[in-house]
Amino acid sequence: MKLKIISILLIGNSALSWGQVFPAISFKGGLVVAGQQKTSTFFGEENIIFCLSASVEPTIYRFGNAKQFDLNLDISVLGKGSKNVSAISTYSETTFSTSTGYQSYRQQMTYVSFSPLLKARLGHTFYLKAGPRVDILADDRNSAFYPQYIRTEIEPYTFGITYGIGIVKGKKQTQFICEVVGQSDLSSSAYNRTTNQKYKNHAAVINLGLLYTFKPEQKN
Repeated sequence: MKLKIISILLIGNSALSWGQVFPAISFKGGLVVAGQQKTSTFFGEENIIFCLSASVEPTIYRFGNAKQFDLNLDISVLGKGSKNVSAISTYSETTFSTSTGYQSYRQQMTYVSFSPLLKARLGHTFYLKAGPRVDILADDRNSAFYPQYIRTEIEPYTFGITYGIGIVKGKKQTQFICEVVGQSDLSSSAYNRTTNQKYKNHAAVINLGLLYTFKPEQKN
């Protein structure tokens, strides 16, 4: 949590100093509904977890006849992962393996995410956006009940796509944002040596925030 707060404060402070360069900037916070896709579910089921997200998204360039297209850079700090359920097995001289129950553990990773986005405004209220994404691993936090016999290697970088839809309402210079953003990974985020499984993150982010449009500069 401290890492998230410090990162967003530093990003936000820098972004405000860029006000003379960028046409607009937005600050958002939200809820992440995260899960992981496995190559095989034989060794356990996967359940979603809830995490938090904070982001800043400056507008780098606006274009189009009505300036309806934006080129943005979304910089986010967010949690991803899943709650896994695995069978507990015992071994004896007469039986190779006997299942005695199940154990659940939460695996959560914190990422710093960078995503250049193309944003298209549909009228004055709705917008769509999409673009590639890279996630940089900042922290790997696991439950105290994490099974010691499961060794999972977390990749330091993962690549994917970001896409979303949102609404913006308010005054011309300061507006309220509500958006739903999907994040799908194209590369594996983790590998489990014990079960020979690969994991891919997927997440849905519900964001609320503010969009601030700086006073127009002189046209080039």
